Amino acid sequence: MSFEFDFESKIKNLVPELTNSLTSRLDEALKNPKYTEMESMFGETNTKIVMMSNITLGMSAEMTLQILKDYHRELSSYLENQK
Repeated sequence: MSFEFDFESKIKNLVPELTNSLTSRLDEALKNPKYTEMESMFGETNTKIVMMSNITLGMSAEMTLQILKDYHRELSSYLENQK
């Protein structure tokens, strides 16, 4: 029996959680006083795009770490069961 890890299903399972998280994080970021400063310099739409991009980059890193943790846990369990 070989070890298999279903990356695709892990990503699909995280997408709804990430979508909700993005929305709440953006709402929270827009309450920050720095938003007003950025908005006056770049305009509302450009500021939201920049903020969403920054939040999305951070979330991508979080998702990657979560998938790697799952992979490590499942691989460790598989290797332990091979003994």
